[in-house]
Parts: sequence; C-alpha cells; structure tokens
Amino acid sequence: AEESSARLIRIKLLRNKPADARDLIVKYLRVYPSSDQAAELAYQCAQSFRGAQNYKESVKWFDKVIVDFPTSGYREPALYWAGWCLGKQGVKGSKNQYFAKYRELFPNGEWSDAIAKSERQAN
Repeated sequence: AEESSARLIRIKLLRNKPADARDLIVKYLRVYPSSDQAAELAYQCAQSFRGAQNYKESVKWFDKVIVDFPTSGYREPALYWAGWCLGKQGVKGSKNQYFAKYRELFPNGEWSDAIAKSERQAN
C-alpha cells in the first residue's frame, strides 16, 4: 500500500497537479511519517508548486522538508529553494535568513555560488 500510494503521488506530480498531490502527500505522511520516501515526496511537492509559481505554498513544503526531515539529502536544496521562493515573493528578510542558514550548514554546498550571486545583485 505504501509503494502504490507513493506511485500515485508521483503520477499527480508528473501531470503537474501539485494540489492533488499535496492532499495525497498529507495523507501519506500521516500514515507513513517515517517512510524513506516521505522527504522525497514532500520535496517533489514543493518543487511542483515552485514550478507552478505558487511560491507561498512551495515555501510551506520546503519548510516541511527542512523541519521534519533534517537529516535527509533534501534539506540542502530545500533551504536554497525556500529562500529563492521568498525572494520571488519580495520577502527579502526571510530570504536572507534561509540563505544565511544554508551558508552555515553547507558552506561549500551546491547552491553556494547562486546565493553569493543573488547577494551581489541585491547590493
């Protein structure tokens, strides 16, 4: 049941139906909160909302990844993309907080250069 639920969520995400996927992910996380796939599905949901330019909802899901799955490999990109989405919303102070946390945790991370470039452009 767990695998078939995860598969259905992925199908919804692939079909660019993040709202439908969100509802399924919420149910999935209630039933399988410590599943190996939980962080991945939450991250994919956040990315789907980002792709749909629903940045507010995207940040909520990136936050879920950051808070609920702090040891997952999705925490690093979630920190970057949450900050990026906040920047798109014009919420510069919060964006800077995410980017500062990213630099603290991942000083040589994959998105370090993108953060530095963003900060140079802001000045």
